[in-house]
Amino acid sequence: AIIKIEIINNIWSKPEVASFSGIYDDTSPCIHPDGTQLIFESNRPVGDTLNTAKENFWLMHRVGDGWSEPEPLGKPINGEKNVYGPSLARNGNLYFTKKTDDGGDAIFRSKSIDGQYQMPEKLPENVNSVKHQFDASIAPDESYLIVPVYGREDSNGSTDYYITFRDEHDNWSPIKNMGDLFNTKKVESGPYITADGKYIF
Repeated sequence: AIIKIEIINNIWSKPEVASFSGIYDDTSPCIHPDGTQLIFESNRPVGDTLNTAKENFWLMHRVGDGWSEPEPLGKPINGEKNVYGPSLARNGNLYFTKKTDDGGDAIFRSKSIDGQYQMPEKLPENVNSVKHQFDASIAPDESYLIVPVYGREDSNGSTDYYITFRDEHDNWSPIKNMGDLFNTKKVESGPYITADGKYIF
């Protein structure tokens, strides 16, 4: 379930299940940097017999102090293979993980043009360097991407955080291990970059 926590009088409220969650396996909530959209992953039924994926993205829009009812994100992102780990840039471009034909996990991007998501493109080998990389987090300005990667020889022992930088021509640098400040011999996963770009959780 997705959990909601509020700040009331500078104090964190008690965690509670979000009003739209609690029945299905809802995970990985991602809020647009401007706070107007929320995308999450779920195994809830989409009501589309052509959709064969067990994990799809659902979209909600900000309405006053709450959110609209969840709606499936639809094609060309949902439908055939499981998608998970959404991350939104300020311009609306969506980065996410998608299962590959060989059973691996790769990072894809779907550009947002006039509010419509385009056909997802698999990021290059500079980013997708091995069989398993997932749950990447994009910087709000798309200048860098933090990627949990499993199976590289230069890891600290398991899944580590790696970073790749994007230039003005949309080229990505080879991913680089983020080092002992971020990584341990255990699993590092699920990074989140704040909307102002100042913090990584």
